[in-house]
Amino acid sequence: MFVTGAESGKVKRLRTLARVEIAVCDRKGDVLAGAAILGATARELAGDDAATAAAQVRAKYGVKWKAFEAGSGIRSRIRSVDRAAEVSIEVLLTEAI
Repeated sequence: MFVTGAESGKVKRLRTLARVEIAVCDRKGDVLAGAAILGATARELAGDDAATAAAQVRAKYGVKWKAFEAGSGIRSRIRSVDRAAEVSIEVLLTEAI
């Protein structure tokens, strides 16, 4: 699961085509040499699904998630980004590992 802007290019594409590929990458998004590329599907979460996913992430990462959220809030204010315009995306593998 990840959170991104509701009008980002990735969300617009996912609304049309749910098939995605995932791979291990560095923090800039460059796929690591030799990393396996796996097929997956992605969907935008809404309502109770989004709330449940957010609660699970908060429970799993605790203080780390709170620090990330604080940093995201600061960046949003600097960039004048509406955090309410963010969506949660769920990614599920379709290929066995």
